[in-house]
Amino acid sequence: AGGTRCYLEGIVSGLTEGNSMKYGNFDLTDASGTIYVYGCLNAAGESQKFADLGVKNGDKIKVIADEYEFYQNTTPEAKDVQYVSHISAASITVENITMEVDEVATISATVDLVDAVVTYTIKENAENAISLEGNTITARAEGTATITATVAEGANYLGNSVDFTVTVGPKTESDEV
Repeated sequence: AGGTRCYLEGIVSGLTEGNSMKYGNFDLTDASGTIYVYGCLNAAGESQKFADLGVKNGDKIKVIADEYEFYQNTTPEAKDVQYVSHISAASITVENITMEVDEVATISATVDLVDAVVTYTIKENAENAISLEGNTITARAEGTATITATVAEGANYLGNSVDFTVTVGPKTESDEV
């Protein structure tokens, strides 16, 4: 099938290095489901220029497409869509943390946006290993906790979140006399 021109807008996933980035082959997902994009032309209609657009996994993209059905008419696929615009997702990274009981640590997140506010919430807290206040962790008992770091959506970017692990080990005895 095919031939109906429409706008598609959704979140990009499945981009990988190589031809995926060169040609713009990715999954585009919205509330109604996922469609595979097989080739994304830039706004001028040129192929093999997708990497120049700066689109990455997690970004919201808008394209113009003709819908086609492939793979035994079960998986929708849009071929050679034309790029309209995209909004970048915030990029956030946090390193896993290892602590000892009674130790206090400050979480340090790396975000690619100026003035982005990062919030932290405990996702799992085995053995009540930690307490969390703002970006300060206090190790309470041996165990493992998972914390979610979140950047809220802003005017020009999508929000994003990442989980990281805090492992609390036993307090090391001091050799002081």
